[in-house]
Amino acid sequence: MATPKVRTKVKILADEEKRNAIVHAFEVSLVLVLISRWLTNSLSARLLRIRYGWPPHAHASRMLPHCHIERDSFGWDEYHPVSRTGTNLTMPASPDQENLNVGIGYTIIDSLSTLLIMSHSHPDTLLPAYRRAKSWARTSLDFTAPRDRPISVFETTIRVLAGLLSADWLEKDYFRLEPEKVYAGEKEDERVLLNKAADLSWRLSSAFDTASGLPLSLVDLHLREGVKDPNPENKGLVSTAEVGTLQLEFRFVFHIFCSPAQVDLNSA
Repeated sequence: MATPKVRTKVKILADEEKRNAIVHAFEVSLVLVLISRWLTNSLSARLLRIRYGWPPHAHASRMLPHCHIERDSFGWDEYHPVSRTGTNLTMPASPDQENLNVGIGYTIIDSLSTLLIMSHSHPDTLLPAYRRAKSWARTSLDFTAPRDRPISVFETTIRVLAGLLSADWLEKDYFRLEPEKVYAGEKEDERVLLNKAADLSWRLSSAFDTASGLPLSLVDLHLREGVKDPNPENKGLVSTAEVGTLQLEFRFVFHIFCSPAQVDLNSA
C-alpha cells in the first residue's frame, strides 16, 4: 500500500519594505503631477507668477525630491524603490567601458504607450514626459553595443519591441498628433521609434534560426546570434508559451515592413 503524500504548507512572506517603497514612490509621483497641474492652471499660481515671476510648473518636482522615479532611474532597465536607484540588466562587454550605459530601456520604452494614452487627460505634464522619454530613445537606445551577456528574447520582444511599435502607432496613426506636440529633436518625417523597432526586430530574428523555427530563449543583439539558455535544468528547451506570445509583435512587424526575414518568422 502506497504511503500517502503529506502536503506541507509553505508560507510566502511579502517583502513589505519593497512593497511600501513602491507604493510611496508612485504616491509621490501622483502628488507631483497634481502640484504641477495646480501650478499651471490655478488662479492663485497665475497671480503668483504675475506678481513674483514664479516659474509655472517645470520645477515642481524639486518640491518633493526625495522619491522621484524619473530623477532616480531615468533610462535604467530597473528601478529599486528601497535604495532609490536604477540599474541595468546587462553591463558593457569590455571592462574599460564599465561607465557606459548599455541598458536596453526595458522600463522607459515599456512606458511610452502608457504615457501617450494618459497624456490625453494630462497633456501639460505627461506629453513633456513622453518627449523626454522619446528623446532618450533617439539618443541613448543602442542595440549594437556589446554587452556582457545575452538578453531574453521574450522580455525584449514584449517590452521593448512592443513598446516601440505601439508608441509609434499611437503617435502617428491613432492619435495623429501634430509633430510639434511630440517633437523630440528629430525631423518631422523621421519615425525614430519605428526605425529603432526595425533594427531590433532584425536582430531578434536571429534567435529564430533553428531547425524547428522556434526561437532560442536568448539572443546576442550585437553579434545577432541566438543563444541557448545555459541553465542545465532547461536543457536548451524553449517555452511554447513564450513563443506563442511573440506572434503579436512579429506579425505587426511583418505587416509594417513586409521584409523576407519577417515573412519567414510569420510562417514559422
